[in-house]
Amino acid sequence: MGDAAHLTPPKHSEPPHPFVDGEGRRWNVFDFHVVRDRRRRVPIGDHRGEGRAFVPDGWEGPVMLYRYGAMVYRSTEPKILADQLRFAKPLPPGAPVR
Repeated sequence: MGDAAHLTPPKHSEPPHPFVDGEGRRWNVFDFHVVRDRRRRVPIGDHRGEGRAFVPDGWEGPVMLYRYGAMVYRSTEPKILADQLRFAKPLPPGAPVR
């Protein structure tokens, strides 16, 4: 649970977007931007988003972070999410996103 605690919820508390990957693992998906070395949640698909966090359902396992590149797909279509998760990197405990 420690890694995901670094994702500050937005004031409007938008629920996470659920996603099930090809191996049947359940994830909660959030978009975020970075303010003073802290990830701040933004509404999914928001233009302010700098990346996407994949948080394992039940908070079991590492949080995976995908940083948006030049080609930005903010869609929540399963194929897009699967591709983003494949290229996501695990967040080391306590590490800031830079």
